[in-house]
This record gives sequence, structure tokens and C-alpha cells, in this order.
Amino acid sequence: MSSDIKKFQVLLDLHKYEELLEWAYALLYISDEDQYLLYRYIIVAHLALKEYDKALEITQEALAHYPSSAFFCYLLSETHFALGAFVDAILAIKEALNIEPSTPTYLAHYAKLLFVQKKFIEAKEQIEKALELDATEASYHLMLARILYMLDAGKMCCEIVQSVLAKEPHNEEALDMQQEYCTATLKGKKQILQNILSLNPFDSFSQKDIRSIEHYHKYVPLAMAVFLLLHYLTQSAIIVSGAFEMVLFFVFMILGAVGSKEKLFNIPFIAVTLGINSYFKVGRDYLDVGDIFAILILSIIFHYFLFGLRVQFEHVVLEKIKKVFR
Repeated sequence: MSSDIKKFQVLLDLHKYEELLEWAYALLYISDEDQYLLYRYIIVAHLALKEYDKALEITQEALAHYPSSAFFCYLLSETHFALGAFVDAILAIKEALNIEPSTPTYLAHYAKLLFVQKKFIEAKEQIEKALELDATEASYHLMLARILYMLDAGKMCCEIVQSVLAKEPHNEEALDMQQEYCTATLKGKKQILQNILSLNPFDSFSQKDIRSIEHYHKYVPLAMAVFLLLHYLTQSAIIVSGAFEMVLFFVFMILGAVGSKEKLFNIPFIAVTLGINSYFKVGRDYLDVGDIFAILILSIIFHYFLFGLRVQFEHVVLEKIKKVFR
């Protein structure tokens, strides 16, 4: 390896992609000995800079010179994936695997493509092949965990995430999955997100998620308190229109679904709402300890019912909305 190629590796490690490209392009067509490696560095740098169209152009040029290169087929698949051309991405990675069927990086990438297309069984098969070849790579275990979660094996998913964090406590991907898949409370999620920010202070996604949690804890209880006051005043009125009661019911359902992210204040919210109803419809003189216990049990059941509705909405309706605006 020439001294120039060693320099390119240093520039790549330092994320100095523009400088790398300037030097690599200057040598690309005059250094036959190092041309293969120069193409590799150039394509990787363009991908890192999210210059996907240029990466596609150079990758296709590299494949014209080295048609039997599995690595260039893999980079072509990565480029097509970044451009949203999933069919072309799968064709390219299949070609890479035809040339080198036992390369775990290619198998893992193929699993990722299948996962994006919601072919979870096929994705699981591919990532398990990658793990048979390299069981030390944490990202492969986490890819398997994501697939298991989508196959309704949440417990196994979380066990894998915890095993990765036991070995790599600062693994950002594992921490992100822990707060997304394995932490029930928003307080717990916030703590994990703060840990991620301590590792990467410029992580805009974690910053946004923390702000969302803070807004949730600030405004949702306030909205619930306002609703309960309005509900009490409405029930205590002598005459209440059926239309207004129907509006209140829908508001209650919405608040209960939104509040289902935090059972510690959602269950009391539901219980107080039901209690107000019972107080005015049955009368306090007829309410006993058994009735209060029944209201509490019903509130817990209703909380988890609304929790299920919210999760279903997020996984089905919101996914369709994302596709429309994609």
C-alpha cells in the first residue's frame, strides 16, 4: 500500500471527506496500482457526505472496471438504498452475495433491506447467517433484536439489547433501542436519551425526543385537570345537552389514549372521570368501598384498552400517513 493510500485511511478516520476526495480524484486515473482502493475511498466519502447521486455515478464506473468486485456491488446497494431504490438495492446485494456468499457485512445489509420491506422472516434468516459467521458484531445482534420485536418477540428483543449493553454500555444504537422498545415509562426513556446525549451532544433526534417528553409531562396533566373540572361542572348542571356530553366523551377518549403513555397519571385520570359520573348518576350515598374498588379495576382495564388503541394507531395509521408524504 502506497503512502498516499495510508493517508486516505487517516483522512477517512478523521471524517475529512472533502480533503480525501480532492486527493483521491487527483490520483484516480493516473495510479493503476491503487485505482481499486481509490474507488473505494471515493465512494465511501461520497456516501458519508450524502452525495448519493455522485456516489452512484462513481460506483457504476468502478463496477465497469471491476465487474467481479463484491464490495462495489455492496456499495452500489448501499447507494440505491440511500436513494430509495429498494428493488435495485436488493439486486445489487444479491449480486454481491453471489460473488461472496459468506461475507457477514453483505448478509447483514441484505437483512436490513428485507426488514425495511417488512419481510421479517426472510430478514431473520439472513441476519442469523451473518451471526453464524461473526457473532462479535454488536450491530448484527441489534438487527436481530429489531426483527424479533416486529415478530412480537419483545422479551427476546430486550434480552438481546441488554446483552449488548452489558458488553458495550455506551453503544448508542443499543441505548436508543432500549428506550424505544424496552422502557415502559417516559421518565425511563428520558434518562436513556440523556445518556445518549452525554455520548453525542449533537444528536438532534435525542434532543427532540427529550423536548417532546418534557412537553408531554407539562401539558397532558394540565389538559386532564381542565377536562376534569369541566366534566365536574357539566355533571353538576341541571340540564346538559346530549351533544355536549358526546363531545366530552370523545375528548375523554383522546386524552386517555394520549395519557396511556404514562399509567401513573392516566389511571387516576380515568378513575376520577368515572368517579364523577358515578357520583352524580348514582349518588354519593349509594357508593361504597366495593364500588370504588370496581371503578379502580375498570380504570386499569380501560387504561390498557386505550393503550392498545394508541399503539395500533401509531403502527398502522401513522405508517400509512408517512407513506403518503414520503
